[in-house]
Amino acid sequence: MKIIVVDDEPLVKQYIVQCVRDAGGENEITAAVTSGAKVLQEMKANPADVVFTDITMPKMDGIELLQELRQQYPSTAVIMLVRPCRTVLRIIF
Repeated sequence: MKIIVVDDEPLVKQYIVQCVRDAGGENEITAAVTSGAKVLQEMKANPADVVFTDITMPKMDGIELLQELRQQYPSTAVIMLVRPCRTVLRIIF
């Protein structure tokens, strides 16, 4: 499964990437980027099956990204990441 991770906070982005890698299986991180615009660029070159996105980002937030992905890539699953009190929640596969 091809996966793109987007978060404007580098440590959070790295953590999510590591969680995906630790999960094993046939998961492939095709990109780890810092903005919704970069996700859309990556999707043009190499469409992903799943996008993990932060909901709160500058310029294009996760909701706006979701809307664009739904319109342009309806078969791509989008997982929204929410961190209450800025605490990272562990993603369990």
